[in-house]
Amino acid sequence: MSDKTFPPKFDTNLKYPAIYNLDEVEVHPDYSNVPEGEWFNITGLPSDLSLGKHFFYISYNTPTGNIKLKEKSPILFEFKDSNGLVIYSELTKFQNLSGHAIGYVWLKQDPLRTYDEIAEG
Repeated sequence: MSDKTFPPKFDTNLKYPAIYNLDEVEVHPDYSNVPEGEWFNITGLPSDLSLGKHFFYISYNTPTGNIKLKEKSPILFEFKDSNGLVIYSELTKFQNLSGHAIGYVWLKQDPLRTYDEIAEG
């Protein structure tokens, strides 16, 4: 008999997605007007994702003007489907020679933190 209670049983041997809910974090007004792509470049990520791992490069741009990130600030990011379900993603320990960090998003058949399937969008 399967246990259908929520949340599913935690297993220390599995990798769960970190949930930051960054789309709900209030942004300082000075930063909210910075154009998209001004802070970071993400390249290599396909526009359509299927099940499995999809790698990408992320690099930091020094924005123009007086707005700057504090040195050694942690960089957080997350992927969500159209229903707000967090999808597993992280940076690898590798960097390429041009200073890009290598990250990936992993669309799993079983997203682990929920019984819901990943929705399109």
